Amino acid sequence: MESATEDGEMEMPREEVERIFCEAICRHACPSCDRLFTEAAVAWGNAWREGYDDRVREEGQDLRDGPFKLSCASCGARAWYNVFANRVRAVGERS
Repeated sequence: MESATEDGEMEMPREEVERIFCEAICRHACPSCDRLFTEAAVAWGNAWREGYDDRVREEGQDLRDGPFKLSCASCGARAWYNVFANRVRAVGERS
């Protein structure tokens, strides 16, 4: 359920945003095996992102928005999910 902030903008609970994000990823097929990504791929990506964020902070660098890394539960291949373009590409593939 959305609610309005003091400045009139709508906000959504974190759980809802995470659910929508997961559903968006799970509509895409792995570029290596052509099977749909699963919630396990998103969970793996969340763990990867947490470690990535920690490393970036430890190095004193700033975090940026960018691709979300996935690991296919079916074949183990790695892929990038581009949040802004809503597309997936294999790791190592040039866009």
